[in-house]
Amino acid sequence: MTRRALAAASRLAPLAALLLLAAAGCAAPIQALDQRDTLVVQGGTFEVRFAEVDRHAQEAVQRAMQAVVPELARWGGLRSPVTVRVLPSHEALEVESHREGVGALKAYALFDVVLVQSPRTWGLPLLGPPQRELERLLLHELTHCVLFQQSAARREDVAAKAIAFWFREGMASDTAREASRYASLEDLARFYDDHPGVNPLSPDVELYRREHDVVYGAAHHAFTFLVRRYGEDAVRAMMASMRGGRTFAEAFQDVIGLTREAFESEFRRYVTLRGFRSGRLKAGPMTD
Repeated sequence: MTRRALAAASRLAPLAALLLLAAAGCAAPIQALDQRDTLVVQGGTFEVRFAEVDRHAQEAVQRAMQAVVPELARWGGLRSPVTVRVLPSHEALEVESHREGVGALKAYALFDVVLVQSPRTWGLPLLGPPQRELERLLLHELTHCVLFQQSAARREDVAAKAIAFWFREGMASDTAREASRYASLEDLARFYDDHPGVNPLSPDVELYRREHDVVYGAAHHAFTFLVRRYGEDAVRAMMASMRGGRTFAEAFQDVIGLTREAFESEFRRYVTLRGFRSGRLKAGPMTD
């Protein structure tokens, strides 16, 4: 990792720094899996690595990928092949993702790698998880890969972009249609009312663990707020701007015309005023 990337990561909240360092490829060496298969579908080329015990599990993973990869074209699609590693246990996933102690973790995405806990171990040993749930998970993680690849030429460049946590997670959640999994706008409004000095869009590690639903709900709704006001073309333009050399903050201001902080304030105002109840949503600052 370059000095510039390390410096950028050090200025972030601890959680965001950890995630961006991993995305840039600073994870520990990954254990070998002795089986492999190649999957080529419209929109991407993948090498799937797995242990023999997970042969059936990786077949389910490949079916899910075939179903969801075409949806990535919404954001420009993948620029580089992706390795999908089907890991034999939750412990292996925690170790390889460097996210120890996160019990809900089922997968983790880097620039050109997706780590997936084998569906065989998801707690339903006879049936495995529903295929639709596996599709949702992989669509979420592959959206991260698209964001990283569309915003940076190399995995080593991702950390220096300092992509906002809410933008990264909100984009993946919106693409995978996960709104119902997390806090609603009304839930978020009550959180803002009760915690006037807390910003769930930039969570530290403690807030992330304590208010997981609120943090991910805030990310989802902030991203959809951005898209509804400024359009999907703005998101694609921001990624292109980052790939051209700008940081997230620079690209955001260049494309949206607001600083990231100003946008977050606008979003908070929209939520606390319950603007979502009236459905009023327009481009430009709110005035009431």
